[in-house]
Amino acid sequence: MSVEPATNVTRRALLRATGVAGAGAVAAACAPAAAPAPAAAPAPAAPVTAAKAAWEKEWEDLVVAAKKEGKVAVITNTGVSYRKGLDAFQAAFPGIEVEHQAFPSASLIAPKVLQERKGNVYSVDVAQFAPALMIRLLRPEGVFDPIRPVIFRPDVLDDNAWFNGYERGFVDLDRKLAFAHEHQVNRAFWVNGDLVKDGEIKTVKDLLDPKWKGKIFMADVRSGDGYLPMTGIKEALGEGALKQIIVDQEAVFSRERRQIIEAVVRGRYPIGMALFDAILPEFQEQGLGKNVKPLVLPEADYIPAEGVLLFNKAPHPNAAKLFINWFLTKEGQTAVNAGLKRNSRRKDVPIQDPATAPGTAKYLESSREENYAKIDAVRAVIEKLAGVTN
Repeated sequence: MSVEPATNVTRRALLRATGVAGAGAVAAACAPAAAPAPAAAPAPAAPVTAAKAAWEKEWEDLVVAAKKEGKVAVITNTGVSYRKGLDAFQAAFPGIEVEHQAFPSASLIAPKVLQERKGNVYSVDVAQFAPALMIRLLRPEGVFDPIRPVIFRPDVLDDNAWFNGYERGFVDLDRKLAFAHEHQVNRAFWVNGDLVKDGEIKTVKDLLDPKWKGKIFMADVRSGDGYLPMTGIKEALGEGALKQIIVDQEAVFSRERRQIIEAVVRGRYPIGMALFDAILPEFQEQGLGKNVKPLVLPEADYIPAEGVLLFNKAPHPNAAKLFINWFLTKEGQTAVNAGLKRNSRRKDVPIQDPATAPGTAKYLESSREENYAKIDAVRAVIEKLAGVTN
């Protein structure tokens, strides 16, 4: 039997069928649809951290204060290549002049600084120099301020920015006075390729050949260019090798690095021992000394790690602080090392000379204070051999 569908549905049945149980529900069902919830507002951009804002503000204020001083006095080693880095600082901060003094050795800087201070004259802010002799000669006189507290830029303090880490840059035992920025090996001996054949000198022992007697022009043993290579030679070959080079080979000495380099460039001496790379480019830019090149002699080569030191009672303290922080940035290190053709400890600075990048050989790290006693002992020996005293 079939059943016909109901055609008359009461209001109550409709309510039951739709599951609605009251007039309030009907009203709700019949009300217009609510507007969709507004989309959540986009999250605000992450705020600049307080630390970053603080250093940026400190940097801006420092630039203003440094420009009011208008000058920074910097001591470097000799060589116009040093001036190129200082010019880059002047270009970065118009209105701040770099007063530049150059010396071939810290042993000449120390008397000047101490004599001035006896007269209550304070003319130097910063030293961009190999720190070993600077520390030994001037720290006992109390002329330096710790450099660590003035370094504040995050891109300089970043441990990952430096080969062997940021902390490795501090070379004094207290790890606060001198910060080394270089990452390279100094080649102690250089030759004029027109007078010395390729492969003719492969080790320090080859320098002892009688044919080179009286033909080696060396930095004075009282200067770092002189006694630092000798320290490595003594460590590798013994004290007897020092006598053979200095006395038996009748080495010629000079305290003027330019004189040594020019003599090798012009062929008056076939072999020279000095820091050539800071001055040789000046001659090569004039078309001279194109065949002058370093010897790779791990026994004599050393890691000098030139660095920066801050003098106390600096006449331009804000400009000094600005210079030091800029000097250790990517920008500063790029400018400084491009001029000197040296390699920076900063990983983000282009390598200028792959041939001097430290490899696996063991080198004397001359700027680390833990090596000073060893260096001083050798220095005393070679001064006696050369017949000179301080």
